[in-house]
Amino acid sequence: MRRHTLVTALIAAALLGYAHATVLFYNAGPIDATGGGAGQSLGTGLSRSVGATDTMYISFEIEPRSFYNSQTAANTYTALQMYAGNSEGFAVGKSWAPTNYGTFGGEVSDTSINIVEDAKLQIPRRLVYKIQYNGTSKATVTIWKDPIPYLSESAQPTSKTTSLNNVSCWFNDLRVRAGDSTTTYRYSDIIIATTFDEAASRGPMTLPESSVKWTYSATNIYSIPSVANGLIYGVSSDNFVNRVRAISATTGLEVWYSAASLDTSVFGRPVIKQTSLGTRVYVVSDRGTLYAMDAADGANLAASNPAFIQTNNPQDAGNACRTSPLVVDTMNGVWVYFVAMDASTSDAPVWYLFKVKDTGTALTYTIGDCLSLMPFKSMKYVSGSPSIGPDGTTVQIPVNHSAGATMLSVNTATMTAISATDVPYSVDTPTTFSRDGSRFYVGDDGGYVRAFWTSNGNPDTGFGGGAGSVKLPKNALIPGCGLALDYWSSPNIIYTATADGYLYALRADTGAHARTWSSTAPQPFDYAQVYGTPLLLKKTSSDVDGMLLVPTLDWLFAIDTGHGDDSRYAVRYPVGPPFNQYFRGVSATGRGSGDSVIVKTGSGSTFQIRCLALP
Repeated sequence: MRRHTLVTALIAAALLGYAHATVLFYNAGPIDATGGGAGQSLGTGLSRSVGATDTMYISFEIEPRSFYNSQTAANTYTALQMYAGNSEGFAVGKSWAPTNYGTFGGEVSDTSINIVEDAKLQIPRRLVYKIQYNGTSKATVTIWKDPIPYLSESAQPTSKTTSLNNVSCWFNDLRVRAGDSTTTYRYSDIIIATTFDEAASRGPMTLPESSVKWTYSATNIYSIPSVANGLIYGVSSDNFVNRVRAISATTGLEVWYSAASLDTSVFGRPVIKQTSLGTRVYVVSDRGTLYAMDAADGANLAASNPAFIQTNNPQDAGNACRTSPLVVDTMNGVWVYFVAMDASTSDAPVWYLFKVKDTGTALTYTIGDCLSLMPFKSMKYVSGSPSIGPDGTTVQIPVNHSAGATMLSVNTATMTAISATDVPYSVDTPTTFSRDGSRFYVGDDGGYVRAFWTSNGNPDTGFGGGAGSVKLPKNALIPGCGLALDYWSSPNIIYTATADGYLYALRADTGAHARTWSSTAPQPFDYAQVYGTPLLLKKTSSDVDGMLLVPTLDWLFAIDTGHGDDSRYAVRYPVGPPFNQYFRGVSATGRGSGDSVIVKTGSGSTFQIRCLALP
């Protein structure tokens, strides 16, 4: 969805960054077409009459805007249409049928393109058509819907291509039209060019709805689903009944749901862990209650609220925990660590790191098996889940307070702090460890990526030229955007993105740019605000490049890390409507780029889990 200002006149190619004379006209838009009538002239200054012998490509993005949250567009038409004087001519857009993109006007009236799909709202489509004037009164037209931007004209899939013969394409005006006064369609990136590449090589490509393998609908799914052993785990909240649900990753059908209702909603991602007790599912509710159950069928459900046991205070307030638990399987049993607030102290929050034992049938908590987090500072919140180092005994937690954040290292045997390193900005995501475990990394809300030594919590002065940090040049925050590490590369690579859509790749040992494109801060996300931690998928550990999944407020982007500066190699899928506050992450059925991707979409009280097949 492009957010440029309206350009109403013919603009010189050089001013728009086009170095080639092949671009005859460009209008970034957006232009909203509504109201019926003859439409709005683009003022291209171009015309073609009988006897023309050249070839012209016309390209634009069209997005239905009228019926917010509706599943289909209205029974009306909209198009970019040719006019000869006041006479209507050939047009390409959305035809009368609610679900069709098509062509109409002239001798091909109401001919639907044979590559039609649902014109669902807030899913823009790029339409490109080629007009071959042959010196007669007719022309040949070839049309592509959502062409793959980095492929040549001849390499485009036949499923995206259709051809029309004997079409009248004479014009002295091009207009954007809508069929009535009740619907609105948005047009942007309108290009007229003499080559296919200039007209169609506009990324990222929007995935068609045929990429959705299945859809599962439920009420109030707040947490990001997790995937393990062929099942997808999530928590839904329907009329105050909160259940863990397991869905088949193959079919999208529900396999089981927890017999008992949880005490309130769950915002942290479920954790599925294979332990000596079997494979178990762990979630923490918004009241700070820990739940565990068997992953295969939801049996052996156990629950414990250690904050209540510790303080004997009623845990009625929400916002006690919005993170995920950490599960560690040791010789002494299966232990679960999580951060929660004593909800009875909401005026002056007291936060704890709790340690709970899972016996397989019960969750047992011993009073005192906790650590009060930074009691000597003015606490604000903890939004980064705890993570554990390679030694299996040191837990890292970012703790936010009035002066910024403290990177806290905790000895799990004694539940005491080993080190506490302050940073001047909040940290909203978990720490990430290097492959050998010697360092851990965080991104903070000041736009810094920081590296620390695991052994003592001190900044790694070899990172960032002695500073122990790298300031991302665009001075943007990273709210809720964590770090994705490529553990298989040598050296390891840190991928992250700033809130305004710039992508970075840093060497994990020095903080230097790890990709030739990262120094230029590419912005492949179409000015979308990044709103979650990227996920890196690679077919094999020996692959140099992979696919980086980046969630934003409006979209899920999939970016080829080998072409991070070229949005033609990116695809996107809408998670809208805009500002979907509960879309902050993504899951995948495997680590290969051919595996399916699981996203959560929706707003209000209606959510869907969708399984996507990426190209």
